Amino acid sequence: MIKKLSKALVVSAGVLASGFNVESVNAESVESAKISAIDKLIRINNASERRHAFALVYGNTDDIDKIKRLLSNHESKMYKPDQREKARVQRIQLFQKFVQRKWNTAYGLFVNADEQRLYLVKKQKKRVRILFGYKVSTSKKVSGNIPDSNRTPVGIHTIKSKYKGVFGEIVSVEPVPIRLYKKVGEKKMVRSLLSTGKSLSGKKNTDKEHAAVITARLTIDPKRGIHIHGTNRVDLLGHRGSSGCIRMSNVDIVHIYGLVKTGSMVAIHDSRTKHYYNKPRVRARKKIETQRKPYNWDFDFDYEFKGGHYPKAERAREKYDWNAW
Repeated sequence: MIKKLSKALVVSAGVLASGFNVESVNAESVESAKISAIDKLIRINNASERRHAFALVYGNTDDIDKIKRLLSNHESKMYKPDQREKARVQRIQLFQKFVQRKWNTAYGLFVNADEQRLYLVKKQKKRVRILFGYKVSTSKKVSGNIPDSNRTPVGIHTIKSKYKGVFGEIVSVEPVPIRLYKKVGEKKMVRSLLSTGKSLSGKKNTDKEHAAVITARLTIDPKRGIHIHGTNRVDLLGHRGSSGCIRMSNVDIVHIYGLVKTGSMVAIHDSRTKHYYNKPRVRARKKIETQRKPYNWDFDFDYEFKGGHYPKAERAREKYDWNAW
C-alpha cells in the first residue's frame, strides 16, 4: 500500500504544465545499465587494442573484475535524478518546448549547462521519462551559437552522425586505413586515461596528454566540430572545461550510444547565455563577429601614393593643418 502511494506521489509530482508525465528509474536499473555499458566497453577483439585499453585503467592487469569495479566506481558518472532535480529541470522553459516537439526517435538528450548535467529522456505519446542523469563538461566560455567561438551551442539540435571506436581510440575524425608496405596502419589511441598524469588506480603516469575526443562521439554540429563524446579528462566532468563540445565519461557515452540514433533531438540550456548576450557591448561584439568580412590583402600599394583616399588618412588631414609644416 505504501509503495503504491509513493509511486502515485512521484507521478503526480512530475506533471508538466503541458500535460506530460515525467517519471524516473530506480537505483537497480542504474547499476544494471552501468554493467551493460562496461561489458560493451571492454569487449575488444583485437589483442593489442585490448591490452592498451586495460593499461589505461589499471596497468597491465588481466583481472576483468577489478577493471569493471574501477570503471563502475571511478569512470562512470551515471546516477538517478531525485525529485528536486527533476523539478528544476521541468521548470526550464526549453525543456517544456523540448518535450512538446515532435520526436522522430524514442530517446532524446537534454543538457543543463547550469549544473553540468545531461539527461537521457524517453518519450512515448504523452509520457515522458527522465531515465538517467550524467555529469558532463561543457564550454569554459558562456554558451553561444557564434561560429568559431569555442562555445557550446544552445537551443534544440539533432544528432547529425555518430561513430564508435574502441576504448581509448581518438574518434575526432573518421579513421582512414592507410596501407604501408602491405600493412594497415594502427588506430590512433591516447596513452593515458587522465591527462593529469594519473590513471584510475592512482598510479602516476608521465605521459601527460591534452583532452581528446575518444571512444565514441555523437555529432551535433559538423561545421563547428561540436560533439558529445568520451574524454580522457574524467577529472573535469561536472565543471566547465571544454572548447565547445560536451564531454562525458567513456562508460556513459557507450551507454547512450546504443539508445539514441541519428536524428534524435538534443536540447542544450544555459541561463548565463541570455544575460550575457543582453549586455550592450556583447550585442555589438556579436554583431561585428557575425557580419565581419575577410580582409582583402591584395590591394594596390601604389594607390595611397597616387592620391588614394583612406579613412585614417582623411581623418588625419582633417585633424591637422598640414600646410603649417
